[in-house]
Amino acid sequence: MNLHPKGFLSSRAVVTDGRKQTGDGLAAVRVTHALLWQGTASSMVDLHPAGWENSHATGIDGKKQVGYADTMGKTGHAMLWESTAKSAIDLHPEGYERSQANGISGSLQVGTGILNGHNHALLWQGTARSTFDLQSLLPDGYENSEAAGIDELGNITGKAYDKINHRWNIILWQRIGGLLQK
Repeated sequence: MNLHPKGFLSSRAVVTDGRKQTGDGLAAVRVTHALLWQGTASSMVDLHPAGWENSHATGIDGKKQVGYADTMGKTGHAMLWESTAKSAIDLHPEGYERSQANGISGSLQVGTGILNGHNHALLWQGTARSTFDLQSLLPDGYENSEAAGIDELGNITGKAYDKINHRWNIILWQRIGGLLQK
């Protein structure tokens, strides 16, 4: 099925939940909009929030989508949508240089933020104020981390850089008794 919407220079679907698809489309030269489809090009919903230069949708779970948006004064802010542009919620945590949401399951979102030049895996519960730094659960020796996905049980997948052994390790943060553990 061709999902490319009319009026866009190019488009790409990034992920699906089995019924809906998210991704982005080039609305004009150097202007990208987060997009949502339900299996056809004509079903496309433009999720691009007003006042932002570019937006990208990178994850979906039912009626909610995640990704990021940027503009000159707000570079790389993690975003949460509920299937409309007007529903956009800026998840960007205070003090971080950039953020991006990558995965969603129910009321939880995961992604990455840059703090003092280092990537930190992050967890949100629908607001910027709910940000939890998953990097804090890793032992000393890890200086960068990224969260890629989350399942229905709250288990989070990602990676972390081991500065002692100079390599990226795959990480699973597991929810045990309501608490997250590495």
